[in-house]
Amino acid sequence: MKHNPTEGEEMIKDFLLESNIKYEEQKKIPTLKNDSKKFRIADFYLPRFDIYLEFLGDWEKEEGEDRYKEKMRVYRENNISCIYIWPNNLGSLNWIFKERLRAKLLECKKYRMLFLFEIEKIWRTEWISFMIALIILGTITQNLFKNIWITLGTIITLIIIICICCCKGIRRRYKRIKARNNLN
Repeated sequence: MKHNPTEGEEMIKDFLLESNIKYEEQKKIPTLKNDSKKFRIADFYLPRFDIYLEFLGDWEKEEGEDRYKEKMRVYRENNISCIYIWPNNLGSLNWIFKERLRAKLLECKKYRMLFLFEIEKIWRTEWISFMIALIILGTITQNLFKNIWITLGTIITLIIIICICCCKGIRRRYKRIKARNNLN
């Protein structure tokens, strides 16, 4: 049976494409314990993160809410990591998705994946500024030192300092997310 995606699912698909996040649509999840169905179908599967993504488009309908609650229970009992997006989340999908992905990666103790996600995000938004700064620094140090090895050493040192600062910022963000999750 062919699935016709809802408008909300189309918005999520567009967001994932624009964010360069690989996904599989309508991913079949077979043989789940304590489930009345032979299999479940998740709206999206994000293979890089090993996390499913469900759009709860019919949540406002009574039968939809019951169906989603059952699906959530089955996923939880089978240790299936899933991010849930409600219709009222679509207006701030960029922020909501990233916060929920961070929280889910932290909950699943996928610290390396979380670190890489954060670094990629910083790189995607700041790479032009970073490259311009390196060119300027290279020019200044080249003129100051007149020696390519000293110039390269200075640039590499600055890159290391920038990476350390990014890592400290990411670590602070993890602590805030973890503290927020412990309160809930």
